[in-house]
Amino acid sequence: MLLQIRYPKIKTIGLLLIIGLKCYSQDTTTDDDAYELSPFIIESGSEDSWVQATSHTAARTNVEIKNLSKSVTVLTSEFLSEIAADDYSDVLDFVSNVSIQGESTALFNQNTFFFRGFRQNEHYRNNIRGSFFSDVVDSATIDRVEILKGPSSLLAGTSEPGGVMNSITKRPLLSGSGGYIKLGYGTDNYMRAELDYSAQLNESISFRYVTALTDSDGWREWEGNSNYVQYGAINWKLTPKTTLLLTFEMLDQDITMADGAWLISTEDGRRVYADLEGLIPWDFNTMGPDSLRSQEHFKFFAELTHQLAENVYFRYAANWEDVEFHDSRPSGGGSLRGMFETFDPNAPDSIEIGGRWNYDNIYFETWTHQADIFAQLEYADIQHDLTVGVEYTDLMRERPRWAQRGTRTRVSLNQAKEINASGGRRFEQLLGPDAGSSINRWELTFRERWAYIINNQFRAFDDKLIANLGYRIARGDAWDTNYRFFDANGDLSIDQSERAAGNAAADIADEDAETLSAGLLYKINDNLSVYGNYAESYTGADPGRAFNIPAWWDYVDEIGSNPGENWQDLPDAEQDALRDFIDSNPDRFSKPQEPEFGEGWEAGIKYVNDANTFSATLAYFSIEKNNVITTTLPAGIPPGGPGRYQAGVREASGWELDLMYRPTENYQIMLGGGQLTVEDLPVADGQIKRSTDDIPELSWHVYHQYIGEGMLKGWKFNNGITWVDDRPDGVNSFTGIARTTHPSYYRVDLGASYETEIKGYLTKFHLNVSNVLDEKYIVGQASKGYPRKFILSVTTYLK
Repeated sequence: MLLQIRYPKIKTIGLLLIIGLKCYSQDTTTDDDAYELSPFIIESGSEDSWVQATSHTAARTNVEIKNLSKSVTVLTSEFLSEIAADDYSDVLDFVSNVSIQGESTALFNQNTFFFRGFRQNEHYRNNIRGSFFSDVVDSATIDRVEILKGPSSLLAGTSEPGGVMNSITKRPLLSGSGGYIKLGYGTDNYMRAELDYSAQLNESISFRYVTALTDSDGWREWEGNSNYVQYGAINWKLTPKTTLLLTFEMLDQDITMADGAWLISTEDGRRVYADLEGLIPWDFNTMGPDSLRSQEHFKFFAELTHQLAENVYFRYAANWEDVEFHDSRPSGGGSLRGMFETFDPNAPDSIEIGGRWNYDNIYFETWTHQADIFAQLEYADIQHDLTVGVEYTDLMRERPRWAQRGTRTRVSLNQAKEINASGGRRFEQLLGPDAGSSINRWELTFRERWAYIINNQFRAFDDKLIANLGYRIARGDAWDTNYRFFDANGDLSIDQSERAAGNAAADIADEDAETLSAGLLYKINDNLSVYGNYAESYTGADPGRAFNIPAWWDYVDEIGSNPGENWQDLPDAEQDALRDFIDSNPDRFSKPQEPEFGEGWEAGIKYVNDANTFSATLAYFSIEKNNVITTTLPAGIPPGGPGRYQAGVREASGWELDLMYRPTENYQIMLGGGQLTVEDLPVADGQIKRSTDDIPELSWHVYHQYIGEGMLKGWKFNNGITWVDDRPDGVNSFTGIARTTHPSYYRVDLGASYETEIKGYLTKFHLNVSNVLDEKYIVGQASKGYPRKFILSVTTYLK
């Protein structure tokens, strides 16, 4: 029986209502002049401009971007609509030094990206960190996406030092009413319907309701996506000084996944993409017809804000998430690259079929509570903005995994195609007589973390000199039970009693961290400034990482042996040698993951004009992360499958430019690009310095829009171009040489829309064409780019 834990959610809702009613009873004033909009409150945007004046991510309060000594990029819901973005993977092409590992229908979900060279797949929603398995989003519910570059654990919590992404969900309109109905149809039977409406019920209460349904085939066989979301928000002004916001979101998604990019080994040892040689069709999907991922997400968010006194504000927020994730697919390594490992078009049986099918299930539930006090103080000629906060997170994750396994089988290219065409599960057909089904892993993880935050912004000399100083203390524990089985009988790799003792000793990881952030900005004039910052970050421990639980194949490979299915088949002397190796390497095999710490600095120049129509940031940065889990080959151990241990260092440095400009009411442009060098450094004898997989050294993008006038009034024309340099893939841990290189690519997108009034309702017709030139390109390790795609939509705006 799977363990399910349900928290009493009604307690938090009741607590919020009690606090709200108490505030109401203590303060019945109707003098709105005494009330100022809380800096914690976010208003939904309604402007057509892509340029945004403020960010909520860097300081947990609304702060003008021109006063931040950090790089921040804000992408509005209006921009997401213009590029016909349904999720994150459609958006981040237009942010400098951000690379995508895979599109939304790929093996890696729409949540795995590299920010300045550091993998990030635990993003933020309304300033609260999610989990890897809770990051599926639909753009219909998003008001804007903010990307904060550089180390940022001070306020955002645990994160990679490259940066964080924070999506702000839509809020009810504070006045008036309005919304839209949108219907779209496109290539590969793409169909989408959206409804978004907000209205005031009375002077105190307003609401917003959003729903969207997407259904689409893929451009490859057995690929498709179905996505359904409902979102509701209520804004209740309890008193002139107290506001309560409640939101709830339900998302249901089914994806038939496609393989990303498989390789062929040539006679000289190189690896190339098979389709580039004209051998395998570009749209051939090795994942098969039964590779299905389904997810259900439920998210509740509550936020209470109150003005305690003049220039003093309080915020309390509670967030609950419940996720059920089910995955059925071929084993990654065995099928994605091994399938065509030794392909020879002249040999009849040259394709090697992997022999394992994975069934992965995840049940995830978390509570997060935040409380902040913000005060605006003044000493002589110095303005001081002070934020003091506390945060608590309680998480449970259960992950049972099954595997159906058998022997690897060699077949001809035609046989592989016939197996695909039959519509059956080809791995199941080819597993062989010794195929078996068993639980090969069961994980149960609990995480509890407290954090205490203080952040200061000092402004002096009429805001010409701005200093930021912040400090965060995080204390917590991560506890995990991780059992592995290795055959159909459930036999363990070592004795059961020893196994249990090892878990009890090794599965608790402390998450203790103290992080610092400091920045200085000097305004040369009202619009132009120079800035610099230093910051630290940490990535919290994940005790479920495999390296902390001994696995028999690790030990066998370490001494260069290959015993077959069971290590007990080894001679007694070799078994003794393995046990001695385990005992003598406790740091490699007996410790859970510890937090990874990073630090970095950044210097740049920033320009924001008074009309808020031009915003540009040019920055140079350097980042280092320590305590990284890495694959190494220590001295004295023969090649053949090294273990993984936590002693690595990753460094990244480069520059980037982000610019948004609207010189007239009829034209606006977004432009960005950057150069990035990322390296993993040697940490042990035998390991070499190497570059990192899937991260381009150079990339740039431009997206611009012309808004018609005169005879073209009502028309808008869009054009976007994205260029990404080549980047290594599958870097060999022993040689540091990439098995292959993802080739560089550029993609051209076009769009046009026309607005007119039909029976009193403003109606917009929008055509978006992505990858106009129908280029074949590799997005990342897990995904090929979509061919030319058309989407035509009709939007009717409601009053």
